[in-house]
Amino acid sequence: MTIQFADEIVFRVDFNNVANGDRIKGSMRHASSDRRPEIGETVYLHDDEGNACSARVSELRGQIVVLEPVWDSWVSEASAFELAVA
Repeated sequence: MTIQFADEIVFRVDFNNVANGDRIKGSMRHASSDRRPEIGETVYLHDDEGNACSARVSELRGQIVVLEPVWDSWVSEASAFELAVA
């Protein structure tokens, strides 16, 4: 069971599509909330491969949200497994 705070917005993204100097696009269609984030707001990203990180909203283009991942917050299934085995 995933616990989500009322104001937290989570986007499902494809980290293989990072472009434009470490920016990634997310869609409001793949967001956990109907609330539009504000520019500068911190949101959470995850993909179908078990990778996740936080990101800062840098632009809003209709239903598209341009995000700047915070790579220091990167978590993946592989890194979690390595920590558990170590």
